[in-house]
Amino acid sequence: MSENYSEAYELYSGEPSNENLYKTVKSLDNTINYALSSLNAADNPVMRSKALVYSANAIKKYDPQYGASLPTFVSSELRRLIRDHRAINAPIKIPDRVMLDNHAISQAEKRFEEERGREPDIIELADFSGISSTRIKKVRKQMPAMPTEEAFGESGLDHTIPDFEAEATDMVYHDSDHIDRKIMEHKMGFAGKKKLPTQEISTRLKISPSQITRRSQRISKRIINILEDQNALNG
Repeated sequence: MSENYSEAYELYSGEPSNENLYKTVKSLDNTINYALSSLNAADNPVMRSKALVYSANAIKKYDPQYGASLPTFVSSELRRLIRDHRAINAPIKIPDRVMLDNHAISQAEKRFEEERGREPDIIELADFSGISSTRIKKVRKQMPAMPTEEAFGESGLDHTIPDFEAEATDMVYHDSDHIDRKIMEHKMGFAGKKKLPTQEISTRLKISPSQITRRSQRISKRIINILEDQNALNG
């Protein structure tokens, strides 16, 4: 080990505080920067946040007895950035026709709600808008989910989830399974979707309200953990 990161890691091993963890991560700047640069993501704040968190987690579980040097071990963990980079930066090309149809669908949905006092189902929306249900489904699938900083919380829930930084929320969204992503969308209003009560989300996703609440709490904890790690790494 070079003196820089070996000394930093030795300090962390003797006293595993956030301050010493931060110093050890900083001592690996070259390793982190190389991983990010290889993906052309050196200036991407979300990717850098992920790299810092991955590096910190690698340091926490590193064991010199494994034989690999600390930079090598961290580099191995940073390979996860390849998947993240693809997920975050995958080009989303939305044809003009899709954008126009999405606008028409949204306007029709609003008019239906104003006239009937309730949301239309997809068959009603197709009849009302003159756009087939198949086309509506296709258009909605092509529209991206846009993370926001709105709260998860809703009146009536025992557990209130506060607002979160967009980067941390984005990290969790991209790392989540389909169910958690849909919960985040319906709780936070992604892609302009109307926020829904837990019972309605339960019906749509065909899982119990208690599962919705537990998953929401888990999502909240994941975001908070990322923010805590980021705060520690930022000193």
